[in-house]
Amino acid sequence: GCASYNSCGKCTSCESAPAHTHSYSCPSGYRSSSCPSGYTVVGTTSKTCSCGARSGTCYKCNAAPSTPSHSHSYSCPSGYSTSSSGCSNGYTTTSKTCSCGAKSGTCYKCNSAPSTPSHSHSYSCPSGYSTSSSGCSYGYITADKTCECGAKSGTCYKCKTHTHSYSCPSGYSTSSSGCSYGYTTADKTCECGAKSGTCYKCKSCSYTSECPGYNFVSCSYGIADSCSACGTTKYKCKSRPLNPTPSGPCSGSCPLGMRYTNRCCCPSGEPIKGNYLNCDCCINTAK
Repeated sequence: GCASYNSCGKCTSCESAPAHTHSYSCPSGYRSSSCPSGYTVVGTTSKTCSCGARSGTCYKCNAAPSTPSHSHSYSCPSGYSTSSSGCSNGYTTTSKTCSCGAKSGTCYKCNSAPSTPSHSHSYSCPSGYSTSSSGCSYGYITADKTCECGAKSGTCYKCKTHTHSYSCPSGYSTSSSGCSYGYTTADKTCECGAKSGTCYKCKSCSYTSECPGYNFVSCSYGIADSCSACGTTKYKCKSRPLNPTPSGPCSGSCPLGMRYTNRCCCPSGEPIKGNYLNCDCCINTAK
């Protein structure tokens, strides 16, 4: 309102507005909190102050509580079960039923045995199987002998087939590449015993065992013989010749099997060379 007026009757100052506390409330039929358990929210609106301000939410609930949730529990009628196991004469079926009337699943009731003459079981093997595993070199798989009535008794056998897989013995490989001193061979072998293809094993070379009697030496008086081994050559050297002298090593007597010729001891039958220097046939007593 106006606190003061001028001479013309116009307001020159206003009265102070009284203090206001907002008070929010819900319209009729609404509540300030959500619906209780079992009730359903059917509408919402805003809480309103007398000054027109809005804040918060009001809820309108249904008149009656909703139907509580239901866990279906299905069961079979009397005389029925959940399995047809053991129904050798067939069976009839019906639905599993819930107390609420819903249906789900199947129930089984065995048929009564018909009055039939006694049955002699006759068991046989499935196609491709036999009653013995004899001759199954690579193993076998089994199956049941079966009667036409469905009964099972006994075992049937079917031989496994075999794919050859060849491999080399330990220490051998499929190639002779890099075998500097030659190689030995062996057959590739399958686990079934069949053989196909060749395997190689490089030879090793030992200087001490190859060319026995030959040595790695330089021959001062010539080479008598040579032998190649392990990529190199070993030699036998000629003996140092002995010049015949009156006091030479053969001047007196010769060993057994030798003869004295011109002051040299030579093998019997050795021809005598000229100038009495038959040095190639003399015994080498000093090397």
